[in-house]
Amino acid sequence: MKQILVPHDLSATAQNALRQAVYLAHHTGAEIHVLHVFQLTLKVSYKSLEQIQALEKQEEFTARQEVNQLIFDALEQFDLSVREKVRVRTTVQLGSPADDILYFADHDNPDMVVMGAKGVDDYPDKYLGSNTLFVLANCPVPVLIVPEYAVPTLPAKLLYVTDLLRAERKVKMRLLLLLEQLGLELHLLHLDTDYRKKGLDVEADEKFAEMQEGAFAQVPIHLHHINTDDVEAGIARYTAELGPDWLGLSMQNTTIFDRLYQSNLLEHLEFLSQVPLLSVNVQLLD
Repeated sequence: MKQILVPHDLSATAQNALRQAVYLAHHTGAEIHVLHVFQLTLKVSYKSLEQIQALEKQEEFTARQEVNQLIFDALEQFDLSVREKVRVRTTVQLGSPADDILYFADHDNPDMVVMGAKGVDDYPDKYLGSNTLFVLANCPVPVLIVPEYAVPTLPAKLLYVTDLLRAERKVKMRLLLLLEQLGLELHLLHLDTDYRKKGLDVEADEKFAEMQEGAFAQVPIHLHHINTDDVEAGIARYTAELGPDWLGLSMQNTTIFDRLYQSNLLEHLEFLSQVPLLSVNVQLLD
């Protein structure tokens, strides 16, 4: 792993995401790229271009100081050996937060994006903020969403919820490569809402066997079947039983993530307030 992109809007949730990124960077040797995108608050009294440029310069200076202090605060929570090893670079610029995150995700080629579940301007009762949702829907690399109250740690176990559709095979290489780099154990939860159709469990077993073959066979993989009409209850049950460090979902029109999002179930999955969510956008994978 070479680079982790961490968007930071100066919120407590983003700071928690940064601490999570430090764990990952220390383990993998990746560089952390902290990106802060600010927007100008123009007053009616600003009439000239010179005044606006002066305001931009001042706000950039102030934002850069705040970002540097937050990076210092995050690293101070780790041992000296970690602080000396972890490399951090920063970008502070005027722009549109969601658009600029996607620009760097596309052009800098990070291995993953680690960001807070919501920002300073989002509703407190919502799990995902507007910028987070936009990034999830359009990001070409895996995105780890870190809730404010999740405890940053080096993860050991990922519960990846899947219907094992053909399109999700594209997730295979990217996901397993990431897990190999992080040393994670993978638990595949085959969530089957069409369980009344015969033979689906057999088909799932065959696709599961495919994932165990090849160069990533050293990644421990376990398969769990669940037949249910209640997606929320199924995920909650296995999250409680397995105690994963992360929950994984893929983002595409026909998979579990969209079904949860479209039915607003994400807002009701209480365990997501504690468990980071790893999302892979199937349609945008290289």
